[in-house]
Amino acid sequence: MKIIIIMLVFLCGCSHSPWSKKNTILEITQQSILLIDLNQTLQIIDDPRRYETNVVLGEHPSKDQVIGYFVLSGLIHAGISYVLPEPLRTGWQTSTIIVTLPCVIHNKFTIGLGIKF
Repeated sequence: MKIIIIMLVFLCGCSHSPWSKKNTILEITQQSILLIDLNQTLQIIDDPRRYETNVVLGEHPSKDQVIGYFVLSGLIHAGISYVLPEPLRTGWQTSTIIVTLPCVIHNKFTIGLGIKF
């Protein structure tokens, strides 16, 4: 996390490109995937037979740790997206979707986690 905060500080000096409709769609998509991942992670920690594989959270994090991690992740992602100029912004948003989405799909189809609110 420290490296991300340092990157944000250095990126603040970047010239700001206008935010496009495409950026809005990509950011909403990423934040939605994070919300689903949060929900699935909470299901994992509620089941003593399962364990979390996120190395940052550890195998058995508390609900507060999970919620804090995902809130911070969402804020950092949005912040980086905001300060990056194009075409880096679109690349950043797209790459994080490509990395995060398979985890959510894996949780659904391999270990049977749904989306419960």
